[in-house]
Amino acid sequence: MKQFDYGKVKEQLKEALDKKRYDHSIRTMRTCIELSKALGCDVEKAKIAGLLHDCAKGLEEKYLLMGYGLSDIISTDLIDSYKALVHSPLGAQVAQREYGVEEEDILNAITYHTTGREGMTLLEKIVFVADAIEPGRMYEDIDKIREIAFVDLDKAVIEVMNANIRHCLQTKRLVHPLTVISRNHYIKKERFKGETI
Repeated sequence: MKQFDYGKVKEQLKEALDKKRYDHSIRTMRTCIELSKALGCDVEKAKIAGLLHDCAKGLEEKYLLMGYGLSDIISTDLIDSYKALVHSPLGAQVAQREYGVEEEDILNAITYHTTGREGMTLLEKIVFVADAIEPGRMYEDIDKIREIAFVDLDKAVIEVMNANIRHCLQTKRLVHPLTVISRNHYIKKERFKGETI
């Protein structure tokens, strides 16, 4: 992995994002570091993914107009249905082209940090959960999820997905199919943990 210039990237991010989003990114990065140290993940990759996970948030229109592409997760015809999620796959493109990230696993962690997916890597799960439990977040059951995350990350993934789905229901938003598929995957995994087939 090539040398990553954190000072330069932080300055770029600070200029690109509003203060609230930048501060959230720093807190998420720190939470990624804590989780990766506790759970045996590559700390450097988690740190980079945490810092850049929201690098396209609030800038979606700008980057789309610049010709940045999306992915199959949210194609152009689904942008209106999943506006709040567009920054994730778009962010992977921005992280690559604007911030020089080349590692596919870091780009995937950015891509799936809002929806999750079936069979996420440890890095993807850490970024997914860290984004939801960083110290600035406040919602029902968050303290419980924070405790679980350092002990059973898969359970924390399920709880974050439950919270996300509850939020979508309360705000009458669509739930992305990947979140439903991913939640079902991890619930089955928990159910059959320890059983032999």
